[in-house]
Amino acid sequence: MKKLKRIVTLLLVFCMTAGMLLACNNADVPLDTTPQAGTTTTGDPQTPTDPSGGTTPPVDGDQNQTDPPGGTTPPELSEEERYQPEIRDLENYEFRMYLGLQESDESFQYFFSTDGLSGGAISQALYERNTYIEEAFNCTITPMLTLRTCSNERDSYKIQPYLDSNEDLWDVILIAAGEVMQQNVPRGDVIDVLRLENLNLEASYWDRAIQEDYAVNGHVFALQGDYTIQDELATSCVFYNGNLWDDCGYYDTLGVPYRLVKSNEWTYDLMLEMLKDTSKKANGKTFTENDVFGALASCSSIHTLFLGSGLKTLTVEDGESVITIRDTAAFNNLFDVLHDIVKNTYAENEEILIFGTPRADSIITTKSGAVEMFIADQALFLFETLDAAASMRSDMVSPFGVLPIPQYYEDQTEYYCWCTADNIPMTVPKTVVTHGHTEVVSTLMEVIAFYSRYPANRLLSLYDAFYETVTVWKVCRTVDDYQMMDLIYNSKRYDLDSAASLSRIYHLSHRMQEEKTLYYGPGATESTGPYSFKPTYSTFRSNLERLREQFGESVGAYLNGVENNLVVVE
Repeated sequence: MKKLKRIVTLLLVFCMTAGMLLACNNADVPLDTTPQAGTTTTGDPQTPTDPSGGTTPPVDGDQNQTDPPGGTTPPELSEEERYQPEIRDLENYEFRMYLGLQESDESFQYFFSTDGLSGGAISQALYERNTYIEEAFNCTITPMLTLRTCSNERDSYKIQPYLDSNEDLWDVILIAAGEVMQQNVPRGDVIDVLRLENLNLEASYWDRAIQEDYAVNGHVFALQGDYTIQDELATSCVFYNGNLWDDCGYYDTLGVPYRLVKSNEWTYDLMLEMLKDTSKKANGKTFTENDVFGALASCSSIHTLFLGSGLKTLTVEDGESVITIRDTAAFNNLFDVLHDIVKNTYAENEEILIFGTPRADSIITTKSGAVEMFIADQALFLFETLDAAASMRSDMVSPFGVLPIPQYYEDQTEYYCWCTADNIPMTVPKTVVTHGHTEVVSTLMEVIAFYSRYPANRLLSLYDAFYETVTVWKVCRTVDDYQMMDLIYNSKRYDLDSAASLSRIYHLSHRMQEEKTLYYGPGATESTGPYSFKPTYSTFRSNLERLREQFGESVGAYLNGVENNLVVVE
């Protein structure tokens, strides 16, 4: 060691001596005093001036700056370089993921793969990611399947006894947002992930929208990100039939769908006009199941179109959850939009067939559902979540694509595509804190999210696997299709109100087929005309006002539950 130090010292002395000799040799070289362009020889020779004689002001902070060694500024680190996890030995830790799914459920393949072979690109990406992490970090990633024994049970209730008894069973919990946000969050069953170390939640592989939209008084309990594509597939969109788009001459009058969307011309009013142009009643005044409709939808599409306006009943301001419709003007605005949408999509627009309503039940006798009719070229539009494309890939002959939810207001500059409460976010149970696993659990959460976007050894990323999958599903065939998918992906938003079932406005629009009196007034019968909406304006408003009053109470109870049961993370 001492010999090495002596060698280094001699080298340093040699370099210093050589530098002094070079400086001496250059001492007799005359300086170039030729004025440079844009400067003069009068005044301060160090101050550049412009050609008109004025002095060019120096840039702040530049007078005494010198370039870093080498004379160039080091390149800015990429996100991958900035957040690259440090490889470490986790001592064979078993990372246990509770999945509210059975292995036979279709959504299971979007979270876990046992062999990397059976599920295409997504299965391959999941398997390669988990295999690398397990080997590099000396850990195992284990899915723990649902405790439900029948479909009408809820995971949120099944896991509670185990959490209350402080059993160390799971490191993360993945169940539907409509359950965890409504039941487990106010009970204190899951913790605020902002209190965890090792999570780079500002990175692109973590979804920022859910952190903002599901925030409760500044606390974040649910995460989405590149670790799964299930949230993308639970996002609402509008499928369009390419043949019918062509038959109606829209390629000539409106252009290709992506141009319409990109120029912010894809609006709610335009959509309503297109529905009337497309609808074809083959046998006169009454639609049958063999006719062509403007659109096929479910009752939830009403809420989807409403959220497409960008309006919300609950927002976060300065870290606190705020009920926007307490303000009279905001409530009137919300009512006008919701009333207009209900009227035009359910009550008075026969070009839209909404499944689950008495009208649809009276028309549909042999068809299995909206997707089947869309495959048969019986509608220009289909309101669905993106996962419906999986059902079309083998049977849909006509070209088809996806559009975002149309903009309600003409001056809107953004699209809002609702990620339904069926999305399955990642949450952390309170038992992770009591058993001292927060550091290792947050490390593995970050590692899984990172390598889903930036795979090791240049393997297939889950992010790329998503786009490869929608290509196989025939949703993406052209460059425009991929740009459209990216636009929908970036327009994804969440709604805490419907996920936690607070105002129940979602349920009001969803229960149209169950309680006709909500919309047609007392005494309504099945013989009441399906489009006789005009007498129901006051009834609809009174129901919304009733929900508005109850909303304040339900939100207050929800927020109190969250604050009173908040788990302290040391």
